[in-house]
Amino acid sequence: MVRFAKGLVAAVVLGLGVLLPALTFDLKASSDQVYEETTITRYDATFTLDDQGDMSVVETLTVLFPYDGKRGIFRFFDPVDPGDPHLRHEPEDIEVTRDGSQEPVELTREDGRYLVARIGDPDVTLTPGEHVYVLTYRIEGVLRGGESLPTQFSWNLIPGGWRQPILAASLRVDLPSEAREVSCAQGAGASGGCAAEGEGTRTLTVATTNLPPNTPVTVRAGLDMATPPAGTTLPWTPRFDRVFGRSLGGLLVVLAAAGIGALIALRASWQVREPKPPYPLQYAPPAGIGPAQAAYIFTE
Repeated sequence: MVRFAKGLVAAVVLGLGVLLPALTFDLKASSDQVYEETTITRYDATFTLDDQGDMSVVETLTVLFPYDGKRGIFRFFDPVDPGDPHLRHEPEDIEVTRDGSQEPVELTREDGRYLVARIGDPDVTLTPGEHVYVLTYRIEGVLRGGESLPTQFSWNLIPGGWRQPILAASLRVDLPSEAREVSCAQGAGASGGCAAEGEGTRTLTVATTNLPPNTPVTVRAGLDMATPPAGTTLPWTPRFDRVFGRSLGGLLVVLAAAGIGALIALRASWQVREPKPPYPLQYAPPAGIGPAQAAYIFTE
């Protein structure tokens, strides 16, 4: 009984250790307010969606570097869909040019959630002044089921991860169907602050100015079309991404490792277990049994 209790306590401690990243997860987007000395003087972006819900993006940024010594910029991608906690939107085929030439991109993870594109050569410092960056990438399955209309498009055309102010932005969305019930919001959790032109057409445009750092611009539109398959859909919420990863394969690996570990522990436990003796320990033969009789019984 004592051994079972110790094993149970060890299993609980191990389980809490495995789930600790999930227990400390913050569902809200990062409120990182790190100061960035650069300024985005111009932010132009085009979002092109096909009838399968896949989106190709071209972002053209004119970035002002105030002094010598900077090596590049950071682009933060948040794969979590605030409208569906089971969807993940991972960018693919990320490419960047600076002033017309290919620029190195290093991808890392932050907080187990954000995909960070570190854009720039660590061995090259940029001259002060404006530099033009062009980012291209694609994301699969960005459309999801709507409410009053079959399909909905909802996207941060400017994400909340830019740490520098944006002086002027021009955004264009090309949709596979006419846009209905269009709305635009400027700022996290806001319900207005900007306007999207083009309702009733397949092209939406948004123009805005003087965005403070970490200020998203979100556009929503209903589409009267069948909802295509969503992108990466997982049975768990973002809280468990740091435990299982972002694929079912990650979950299967964790479960397989846990099963193998349990089998090894069970085998080791049985190997150190002493077999129960067939007779209780006695220092003399039972009453009525002489020594010779007892020896005969045990040996025969």
